Amino acid sequence: MISQDRIISSEDLRWRTLQMLFPNLSALNQVVENTDWHNEDVLTHTRKVIIELENVIPSWPILEKQIGRYTRANLLLIAGAFHDVGKKQTLHYENGKTSCPGHEELGARMAESDLDILGLSSGEESGVLNLIRHHGEIHKITKPINPDWIRQYQELSFKCPILELTFLGYADTKASRLAETRQSDYQMRIARYEEIFNELKGGEEK
Repeated sequence: MISQDRIISSEDLRWRTLQMLFPNLSALNQVVENTDWHNEDVLTHTRKVIIELENVIPSWPILEKQIGRYTRANLLLIAGAFHDVGKKQTLHYENGKTSCPGHEELGARMAESDLDILGLSSGEESGVLNLIRHHGEIHKITKPINPDWIRQYQELSFKCPILELTFLGYADTKASRLAETRQSDYQMRIARYEEIFNELKGGEEK
């Protein structure tokens, strides 16, 4: 079991020790995607997601709340590390492009055994697995043309920790190459995330 003060960081994902502990994570450096979102190996993308999370977490003291063994911030970083772990098994090629259909649900199942090493409580594990399982849904909600996104977001809040999922979707988008391939799409998505963050921050301060 990893010690209680272990936080999975962007530096951790470069360590062979961590990759030996979690071979499913290590294997992601063999998975290279070619989409409007990604054109690099999945482990490199995962590191970038963790960096984006590390950049925003300090601005949200509520994430330092202890859930059990770990804080909300710790659990968000763990979910970020494993969010794409199912991509190797679901990678599909067609006309020079790649896709990973169903990687979210498969990734949640794969991560379940890995999380035992971290010694999460049942509640912590459930939260992390649901973040992995539902992280694709936040991207559907933040599509530029989606007049029903508020209702969908509210429904999603019953499935997993919604603040953490919003951060994960935001970091996933920032760590993509969407700003290069579909700049307008990227800008509108980021604007929607910022709108959500402002609402959530307002609610936190009341």
